[in-house]
Amino acid sequence: MLDAYLAELARFGDVDLDYPWFDAYWHEGEARWPYVLLDGTGQTAGFALVNTHAPSGVRVDHALAEFYVLPERRGSGTGRAAVRALLAANPGTWELSVLQFNHRARRFWSSTLDIAEVTGLHSFEMGDVTIYRFCAPGDRPPAAQ
Repeated sequence: MLDAYLAELARFGDVDLDYPWFDAYWHEGEARWPYVLLDGTGQTAGFALVNTHAPSGVRVDHALAEFYVLPERRGSGTGRAAVRALLAANPGTWELSVLQFNHRARRFWSSTLDIAEVTGLHSFEMGDVTIYRFCAPGDRPPAAQ
């Protein structure tokens, strides 16, 4: 799935197709957590890679480094359900970034975060990405940039 995700992402900007951090997600003490996304029937629907390295460089509790829903599962609510589950399991300050020209992803994140009951949501441009910063339920809003 990682190769398909990176190839799709490369259509929108400069992407390292080797993804040098992938192995670190399976080593203890790396502050990186891989998740497999499942649909309503328990079938694999995608993946999420979470770490603590904020795209903005400002401290966070969690950063969504990568998020991928298989094309055949998109539009089914699987992605939104996965986001809600990730946030519920990991309260605190979050960041994620979306490549500027990935309009579909920007629409997904804007609408999903709007209904995910996050607090302190704000977005800002930084280079060729839009960064979303927010707090997952159970935490206080993040400081403004």
